[in-house]
Amino acid sequence: MLFDGQPLAGKKVDIYRSPMDLSNQHSAESLDTDAQGRITWTPARPGIYLPLVRHRATAPAGAAAPMYGHNYTLTFRVLDP
Repeated sequence: MLFDGQPLAGKKVDIYRSPMDLSNQHSAESLDTDAQGRITWTPARPGIYLPLVRHRATAPAGAAAPMYGHNYTLTFRVLDP
């Protein structure tokens, strides 16, 4: 994960398993990015997954707020082997 071209090291990545796959099971795991902004993760079972990362950064000069919040998400489906 990069922000302004730089790795986001030590960022928490929450990975949710979506209940949209009709299993009625919603789970979450949390991982931290490494020095290169990467995580390694293997899903325990098939399903629809939604990783989420939140990052706060200084707002540009003249902005109404001193900080901006940046949220990044990805949705993907893991199939049965």
